[in-house]
Amino acid sequence: MTTQRFPLHRLPDDLRSEVLKTMDLHEIVAYSFVSKKAYSMVKSLRIPIGDVETTLKASPEIKISIGLMSLNYELKIHENDRRRMELNKVPVNVKVELKRSSILDPETSTMSNQGKNMGEWIQHLCSIFQHVMRLHIEFLIGDLWRLDIETLLNTFPTPRSYSIVCDENESNKYNIRYARNVFKAFPDVQFILLFDVPFDGRLSFQHFGKLEDLLTLNVERIHQYDYQWSLRDLNRFFKLWMKGSNPKLKKYELFAHEMGISWADQWNVLVKGLQAEEVVEAGHTDENRVKKKFRIRKHRVGAEIEVEWTATTMEVKFNTLN
Repeated sequence: MTTQRFPLHRLPDDLRSEVLKTMDLHEIVAYSFVSKKAYSMVKSLRIPIGDVETTLKASPEIKISIGLMSLNYELKIHENDRRRMELNKVPVNVKVELKRSSILDPETSTMSNQGKNMGEWIQHLCSIFQHVMRLHIEFLIGDLWRLDIETLLNTFPTPRSYSIVCDENESNKYNIRYARNVFKAFPDVQFILLFDVPFDGRLSFQHFGKLEDLLTLNVERIHQYDYQWSLRDLNRFFKLWMKGSNPKLKKYELFAHEMGISWADQWNVLVKGLQAEEVVEAGHTDENRVKKKFRIRKHRVGAEIEVEWTATTMEVKFNTLN
């Protein structure tokens, strides 16, 4: 038995490319770190990746999916080095988890950090796959991740979608500043999810500048969860849409909890000045739940606003009509 490694780097380029095509995805990725030429060769394979998901948490993860197979890279950070996360930090090592199907247990291994910091790892993995159908980035921001606009632009390609998750236990000073930076860095995406992003007096629709206004983003879908909103904010949202803000918007959903007020008695605040037409629907009436639907129109484009209240929650669904 021989322990000699296969001399892949000594093969002619065309033959080496054919050998690469027979290798598993994690082996191809590992080879891309060998040299600049290996990196370029892996890029030239033009592997059709379905999804790349990057999550900025205490140990960042980059998950690559192709068909039923997924490949997850976890950038392991030393426990004592997690108080403030920055993309120029170098991981201790990288945990690799290969899952070939939903019914098989994942195969795990560990790679060295390849002499790269976290930002360089993200850049490398995102750049070797030029044909990604969907790139999603999840930003867990606040006191943990402090991201400036230049770093965001230099590290990430423009995503198809992103999530912003704020720590509701942290000061809004950090949540507001870094949420705003993400908005500025990626104004033209398809889908945004917002979790506990504070739109209070310092970061509300009426206080945004032109560049920072969430409503001027070229976004098709916005989903917002778990934050207290006023009906006046929502009324302003829809009025600005009618005036031309965010013309690509097709769907907006808001779920707010612990409202602390009976919104059902103030539904008229929501539709004030919208020339809204209430849609009456037959069905069961629940005394603990109030549901109303309205239609509004912007030029030739119509939209439906559906609002549902309980004692502690409010759910709003906005959909444009063809």
